[in-house]
Amino acid sequence: MYGTNPDSTYTAVGFHKAIADLWDYQPSYPYHIFYYDNYNFSSFQNQGIYAPWYYYFLSPGFQPIQRNTAPIPVGSTYDLDSVSTSGDDVEFVNVAVDDGTPVSFGPGMEELVPYKANVNVSCGGERFKVVIRFNLPQYSSSCCSAGNSIIKPGKDSKFELTQNPVYGYSYRFFPATSPPAAPDASPPLAVVFVRRKADGSGSLNTLRVVVGGGYQGGQSYSTPANIHLNCN
Repeated sequence: MYGTNPDSTYTAVGFHKAIADLWDYQPSYPYHIFYYDNYNFSSFQNQGIYAPWYYYFLSPGFQPIQRNTAPIPVGSTYDLDSVSTSGDDVEFVNVAVDDGTPVSFGPGMEELVPYKANVNVSCGGERFKVVIRFNLPQYSSSCCSAGNSIIKPGKDSKFELTQNPVYGYSYRFFPATSPPAAPDASPPLAVVFVRRKADGSGSLNTLRVVVGGGYQGGQSYSTPANIHLNCN
């Protein structure tokens, strides 16, 4: 559940408004106005009214009284429900540049994502490879399709994706079910090729990675992470 804390319980509180219709009024002093609560929702025992389907209030004084007004709220009932969150759907493990030493992901909640990492990269315009390792949820049955997983530079980024002429892609996900010719997919990984924009434009350095998939029960999951590409 995105936007919540793992291993927590959240309680939702809702209410239902009860209504009563103006039924009649007493035309002599003290000019009581009578209401009916057809749904038996209200309770006014603290006002000396013990029949919840029939009650009255004093008129504010000598003034015209119109019958059959619109319904008025006369009380409310409350419902409680709760939901517990498990750990993050996808656990991002580490990220490496050009097969260098992997850098571990850390918490990224201040950026509104569960994970973030900082890596040093070349900013001379050369293509470099970024490898992201992650663990899928325990009961995952599928992951990493084009419809639920993506890697892209952030808005106004200094960097752009670039296709590797040998492999024929700019990024690709490799789940554990990848063919033998794929990179070691234990744990699963994603490979992306990036370079500094040739025109020097952009001011930000964030690479966003989203890993999504489905559980055995049919529910979907999706977890984002930010990678900051810091120029050497």
